[in-house]
Amino acid sequence: MKNIHKKKIVTKPFDRAKVPPKQNLFFMPFIWLYSYFKTKKYKLRINKVNIKGLKPPYLILGTHQSFTDFLVTPLAIFPHRANYVSELEGFELYGEWLYRQAGCLGTRKFINDQLLIKNIKKVLDRKGILVLYPEARYANVGTSSELPESVGKLAKMLKVPIVTLNMRGNYLHSPIWNLDYRKDVILDATLTRIYTKEELEKS
Repeated sequence: MKNIHKKKIVTKPFDRAKVPPKQNLFFMPFIWLYSYFKTKKYKLRINKVNIKGLKPPYLILGTHQSFTDFLVTPLAIFPHRANYVSELEGFELYGEWLYRQAGCLGTRKFINDQLLIKNIKKVLDRKGILVLYPEARYANVGTSSELPESVGKLAKMLKVPIVTLNMRGNYLHSPIWNLDYRKDVILDATLTRIYTKEELEKS
């Protein structure tokens, strides 16, 4: 019997060395508007701590609770664009062209990826913002994971300000085990500069 669900197999290797483009400028109004309207009814509140005077380049380390993270983050850094580290599943699901236009850097989870480090450096060298969710997976039970020392080593190597994005309510809004959006959940996020470039060099 003919397989009507046959899917074309892509055999071309993913080019991890390819320099990531900036987020497509024409995409940004749609990203911001979509994120705004998707979070509006959940009364998203974004708090900013020690952010005054902060300009790119800088590194953002974000908590990773659910897909809602990708709606909150663009609003937290508005009106700036950013590049995001993403695993390859997203590229396979949505297509490489679209994901690159969204500013994503592709990598595989839990590997030593020197090409990724080089691309992160390129993003920051051109005065961009790099968003990294260092837990590398959605939270299973809504709590944060312990981060490896390598995250701190990466931060010191990059020599840019370090900003954290702590998002609350995202897990309750759409947990990994049931992606339906929950009603009556309030979203809250805090964007905090925890190190200036000078403080990081002395630490």
